[in-house]
Amino acid sequence: MSMLTVASLLVCTAYTQIDHKNVVTDYDGNLYHTIKIGTQIWMVENLKTTHYRNGDPVIQVKGDIDWSNMKTGAYCNYDNSSANAEIYGRLYNKEAVMDSRNIAPAGWHIPTIEEWKTLQNFLGGASISGGKLKEIGTMHWVYPNKGATNTSGFTGLPGGFRFRNGLFGSMGFVSYMWASDFKRIDGTDTPWFRLVTSSEQSINHNDYSEATGFSVRCIKDK
Repeated sequence: MSMLTVASLLVCTAYTQIDHKNVVTDYDGNLYHTIKIGTQIWMVENLKTTHYRNGDPVIQVKGDIDWSNMKTGAYCNYDNSSANAEIYGRLYNKEAVMDSRNIAPAGWHIPTIEEWKTLQNFLGGASISGGKLKEIGTMHWVYPNKGATNTSGFTGLPGGFRFRNGLFGSMGFVSYMWASDFKRIDGTDTPWFRLVTSSEQSINHNDYSEATGFSVRCIKDK
């Protein structure tokens, strides 16, 4: 059992409980623990799959130019390192998140902005909920990892992201996680993500380039 898994399993609060029995596996056989937070059930680990739910492969893209020009679903490992993927999960582009073949295992999906807001509100609002979502300490987060308590059991990790030019950045500093909503108020098609940082205890949502890779954390279907 990894140190990350041990740390997450040690979390115990009055309103969350990791489910040791109902684990989830993806097409590749990767195992994910689950936790109930309020009325929602979340995976405790970031997604690692290299296949869609039906078994079709998600394209792995290593080269910077190839990543920048990619118009279909793709994933990468941070710094093209499988060791990083083992700890932080993989980074996926917008097209992989939107693909109707689904990168989430059966019975699970990528959360909507409203589902992220439900989580943040249950944990006390945007200004403090980020700290309750972050893994404690500085094993993976850089100092100061402000406000990190992981009282939710979510065990958020700073997996960084991939710029649209193919370069990687911010591992250890930030956790960028996809939402499945892509329509802004002005109607343009721009992806959204959730953001938690080492220097803050808040959680935010924002939009970014469609060619950028972020982590995926899945939520169970109702």
